[in-house]
Amino acid sequence: MSGPTLPVPYEGVVGPTGHPLLLSVNDRFLPVREALIRMGWHLLCATQVAPQAPVVARIYQRITNPQPGDLVVERTGLLRHLTESSPDRRAEFHRTAFGIFITAREEWVPDPTRPAPPPGGADAGGLVPGLVHYLQYAPQQGAVSRMVNSMLLTIPVGGDFSRPAGRPDPAGGFTVSRLNLLDALADIGMRVPSNEDGG
Repeated sequence: MSGPTLPVPYEGVVGPTGHPLLLSVNDRFLPVREALIRMGWHLLCATQVAPQAPVVARIYQRITNPQPGDLVVERTGLLRHLTESSPDRRAEFHRTAFGIFITAREEWVPDPTRPAPPPGGADAGGLVPGLVHYLQYAPQQGAVSRMVNSMLLTIPVGGDFSRPAGRPDPAGGFTVSRLNLLDALADIGMRVPSNEDGG
């Protein structure tokens, strides 16, 4: 195959360590994952408005442009997942399309314009450069999923929400507006705390 030299799938991809509860694939933690996935979906829907207020535009730009270290869910199959009735398929989605974003890079991928090769058949000529995303989906070393032709959605779970937001009021209290909360979410609420942060 001629063309650019691209990395082999999974070559040099190492996920973060830690976050045992956040990334647990134990069945009893799947409802937690499901709640986070649905929260991310509703936030995406809430920010897809026109015209967007500046703070809403910032949130939309942030959640649709994940950064390594963000908790993410794969968007392409998300709507199908939210309406899926099969427990096995729902669990598989949790185990492959939800996790901490490691990296995105170009690799050789199957050409989407060509028919798939027959089962067991090889099609070495049917590869083209394409964008690939890698996620750490469980806390174990090597629990990494590789996704082709996908889009990721950041789920806000981190940030220092103890920072002041709002303004003091005359009665000696503190007034926090909806805009203050949105500002906090847009600016500091996305990153998964690292082990050094106590996460």
